[in-house]
Amino acid sequence: MSKFIKLKVHGLKELDKALNALDLDLREKAMRKAGREALKPVEARAKKLAPKDTYNLEKSIKTSASTRSARRAGRRAALQARVSAGGRTSGIPGSYILSQEYGSSKQKGTPFLRPAIKGHERTVIMHFRKQLKRSIDMFARKQLRRNKRK
Repeated sequence: MSKFIKLKVHGLKELDKALNALDLDLREKAMRKAGREALKPVEARAKKLAPKDTYNLEKSIKTSASTRSARRAGRRAALQARVSAGGRTSGIPGSYILSQEYGSSKQKGTPFLRPAIKGHERTVIMHFRKQLKRSIDMFARKQLRRNKRK
């Protein structure tokens, strides 16, 4: 049983071309910003669906985005964006989060992360495209300013 829902986005040739025109640092910032923005509605739904209990699970739900693994893999542009609960700083044990999401031998699960994305995949992808275009435009202007200073 997979704990991740993977979405692959295809058909972004124009955005890919514009993205590759940016410097590497700005390209990665644009992708991370677009990924975080696209997942904000999923984060909000997950917080709404999270069981209300003593661990404050709702407050520990966060959105993050990373491009580090893409560079290591040698790809031109890859993004890993996620909505997650818990973490080292939250003080909530991972086993507690898993038992809430999937259940255990002692309790029935109360899924909150999977239903937050299930059925909304297309919306997230469309939102990502729109946010990526905005991010590319914003960072292209930043690159122009940067190049004028040189």
